[in-house]
Amino acid sequence: MNIVVPTILTNSQDDLEGKLARVSGLVNAVQIDVVDGRFATPATWPYADHERMVARAGEHGWLKSFGSFRYEIDLMVEAPEESAGFWIDAGATALVVHIESTRYLPRLINELKSKYGYEKG
Repeated sequence: MNIVVPTILTNSQDDLEGKLARVSGLVNAVQIDVVDGRFATPATWPYADHERMVARAGEHGWLKSFGSFRYEIDLMVEAPEESAGFWIDAGATALVVHIESTRYLPRLINELKSKYGYEKG
């Protein structure tokens, strides 16, 4: 059981790497707050660096290149159904989805369950 899961707000890949280095060896999981600038502000990495995000979209498991943590991604984004798969493919082990960010929560959960083996949490 995790007692402390540090949450990271970041504005660049370098900032993320520096913050992960600070908790390396202390915890086995981190939560990265991902903000698109529409559902909540201000936009954070990688939405603040959209070109880099799009470039990484094809790299399966790329979050692991930052360290061997369990990555929880807090999707503070409009229409999380549009990006949930991207984050799971990137290596997220858990997603936090805000109920008020989507009208399609049951569909999103069922799609994740079907495609990725989603577990109740």
